[in-house]
This record gives sequence, structure tokens and C-alpha cells, in this order.
Amino acid sequence: MRGLYLLDNERIAQGKKTALVTAQARDLSGVYELIIKRDTGYVVGGRVTIDGPQTMSLKQFDELCSEHCVSSTQRRKWWPGADTLTVHPLTYSAYSRERPVEIAPSCPMCTELAGLGLKEIAVENDCYIYEVE
Repeated sequence: MRGLYLLDNERIAQGKKTALVTAQARDLSGVYELIIKRDTGYVVGGRVTIDGPQTMSLKQFDELCSEHCVSSTQRRKWWPGADTLTVHPLTYSAYSRERPVEIAPSCPMCTELAGLGLKEIAVENDCYIYEVE
């Protein structure tokens, strides 16, 4: 099973974020274990199913702000030259009990992620995808 870590995974776990955003139409579809940062460390909270990418206009993108949680101000800052963006709808299913997982920083400049028991296989716009070993 692959693990997924985003800086705002807590929003996914709370049901407040139901889509991911990428600048390119990369296919992130699949089922992932959601890695969440807690005050006491990292846990696997449940499973995320990501649907295929949907490319859309900036107007459509801004209308879906409540789903992907990227404001128009953030969009202009992160992707200033973009004419279209890609949204990846997702659904979350919580486990009955969170499972602790050990993650260490990948480098001194990175405060998030690298694998102890996890093998990083991709990074996309603060989206870290791991293979659980």
C-alpha cells in the first residue's frame, strides 16, 4: 500500500478537503494510506482514494475552492502563469484506530518526510507519495 502525506492532510481527515491540485495532468489515481502529522508524531489515519485528473479553467478551479482549499490568492502565487489547473477528486475513509508510523526529515532544509519504513516514490506540489515497505 502506498502512503500519502500532504501538509494539510488533517483537512482531508476532517472531510474539509476533497480534492488535490497539480499544475500538470499527472495521474495520481489510486488508493493510499493517509499519513497525518500529530503533535506526538506521524500516524496513518485511514485510506484515501484519488480519482483521475480533471483539467479545468481557472474560473472552474476557483469555483471549486471549497473542495481543494486553494484560494485564488494562493493559486496566483503558486501557479502565476497557469491557464488551466488539474484537480484530483478524492474520498477518505478513516480507520477505526490510527497507527503510528516513524518518519524522519529527508534533509536539514526539509522539515517533513523521508523514510523509516517508507520509500519515497514521488513528490508533486507538496504531495509526498511513499511505498510502505
